[in-house]
Amino acid sequence: MSNLIVEQKELAVRAVNDIQAFSELYEYYFPRVYNYIFTRVGERDTTDDLTSQVFEKMVSKIGTYNPEYGSFSTWLFRIAQNTMVDYYRKNKKNLISLVDQEKEIPSNDSPIEELMILDEDKKNLMNCLSSLSDRDRNIISLKFWSQLSNQEIAELVNESSNHVAVILYRAIKKLKI
Repeated sequence: MSNLIVEQKELAVRAVNDIQAFSELYEYYFPRVYNYIFTRVGERDTTDDLTSQVFEKMVSKIGTYNPEYGSFSTWLFRIAQNTMVDYYRKNKKNLISLVDQEKEIPSNDSPIEELMILDEDKKNLMNCLSSLSDRDRNIISLKFWSQLSNQEIAELVNESSNHVAVILYRAIKKLKI
C-alpha cells in the first residue's frame, strides 16, 4: 500500500476530532472532486452545488469511514458518485455529453490566437471523449481529472486494477485513432 494511501487513511481517522487533519483532506481532495464532477456534469453552478454537497456529507459522515474497508479516496468518490446519481434522479436529467459542456471564460491575459487554439483543442478533445462509452469516460475522469490511482478506481467501479489499466489503455488507444 502506498504511503499516500496510508497517510490519507490516517488523516481521515484523525479528521473526526482534528480540524487540521480535516483541512488537509479538504485541500487535497477538493480540486479532484470538483474536476471529477465537472467532467461528468459540465455546468459550473451545478458542479459547485454538488461539490458542496459532497463535502457536507464528508463532514457529517467522516466518523463512519473505516479504513479496513478501503482507501479514503474510494470512500469520498463513492459519495461524489452517489451525490450525482441522486441529483439526476431528483431532477430527472441524464448525464450530459462532454461536448455540451459550457466553455471556460478566457482570461484577458492570453492572446486571442492562443485562446482560439485552446478552444479548438478543447472541442476536439470533448468530441473524442464523447465517442467513448460512459464507463470509459468515467474511468478517464477519475484517472486524469481526479488523479486517482488504478487501484482506487478499481475499488470504485468494482473491477480489478489490472482491468482498469486495460480499460484506460483501450480508451486512450480509441482516442488516438
